[in-house]
Amino acid sequence: MPLELRPGTLVPIPCRHCEKALIRFTVSEGGHSVACPRCGGATEVKVYPEGQAFKIKTSKGATRVKPSSS
Repeated sequence: MPLELRPGTLVPIPCRHCEKALIRFTVSEGGHSVACPRCGGATEVKVYPEGQAFKIKTSKGATRVKPSSS
């Protein structure tokens, strides 16, 4: 039985960069960017209503680029 997502529910989201860490995310409707505590990469999270519950879609966010030292 799948987890029923409701606002305020804490769910684990896999990092879309390193794929080794789980990011704890509190469900709230809209678009969010959450950082991985392990690699620092951003995972984009979209939460939208579907029926009586919510659906979550994740994707890779922009990666941070270190400025080059000249």
